Amino acid sequence: MGAQVENGCKVIVIDPSLSNTAARADMWLAPRAGTDGDLFGAMLRYILENDNPNDPKKKYIAWEMKSMSPGGRVHGRL
Repeated sequence: MGAQVENGCKVIVIDPSLSNTAARADMWLAPRAGTDGDLFGAMLRYILENDNPNDPKKKYIAWEMKSMSPGGRVHGRL
């Protein structure tokens, strides 16, 4: 939470219970039991649809790292 004060960043907490961190966050998301997969899918979809390698503020995927994984290709992307 120190970064929130120092850098003025927004803090979003995803936790089913209201923790101390969630209470001080800008936004608290309390997913229902069994909806973890839905939340992950929504976040993944947003990342894949909004990734822009030419804009540093919207570059969510470091495709260069794929070449470091076994069998990874950079130019073919997935």
